[in-house]
Amino acid sequence: MKIQNIIPATDWFYVTEAVRAGTKEIIVWRIAVWAQTSDDRTKSSRVTGLVSFSSPTDDKNPGSESALKPLPPLPGTYKHLSELNKAELEALAANGVKNIPL
Repeated sequence: MKIQNIIPATDWFYVTEAVRAGTKEIIVWRIAVWAQTSDDRTKSSRVTGLVSFSSPTDDKNPGSESALKPLPPLPGTYKHLSELNKAELEALAANGVKNIPL
């Protein structure tokens, strides 16, 4: 995947579900940017949302390192903030996202 262009994705999210400990859980990822990508092998292009991930650094550099990455391959849908239902908004608030209109 080669990124050709990016633009901000203000108020856009990716909504999916997962089962943890036998309970269905709504997972909502905040999309940071839309990326136009191309694949030289297939000669195709597409637009995809990228999210911010933090990963631990090594012992010599404590803290975390952030990067924009594609979403994990989970079935779901992109939604604008105005399209999120109450359960999805509550999932965002539970994960510490502020200024969510509940």
